[in-house]
Amino acid sequence: MSGHEFEVYLKALFANKGYLVKATPGSGDFGADLIIEKEEKRIAIQAKRYSQPVGVKAVQEVIAVAAMNYYNCTDAWVVSNNTYTKSAVQMAIRTNVQLMDREDLINMILENKSKVSVTL
Repeated sequence: MSGHEFEVYLKALFANKGYLVKATPGSGDFGADLIIEKEEKRIAIQAKRYSQPVGVKAVQEVIAVAAMNYYNCTDAWVVSNNTYTKSAVQMAIRTNVQLMDREDLINMILENKSKVSVTL
């Protein structure tokens, strides 16, 4: 799965969880790949499909001045199919960015599958 395919997958996954989901432009996205909305929350998401742990740069791309302010968001998340480096976790804590790692993503996928009902 390419990075773009990962973003498309996340778009469908969050939509199935009841979020209103918008993709940002492919280039010049100001540090956000998706904007999701639900209730009073508007969240900038930086999607990272990496084969190695995600570093601090991904957290920096989505923090306040960049994506959050540009898209008028209340929160910022980085969603990855991998884990995060210690420095990425430290930066996320200091800047209130939520990190969703491989385990979180798997749990969300499994939760989503359990909600799907099949009618025969």
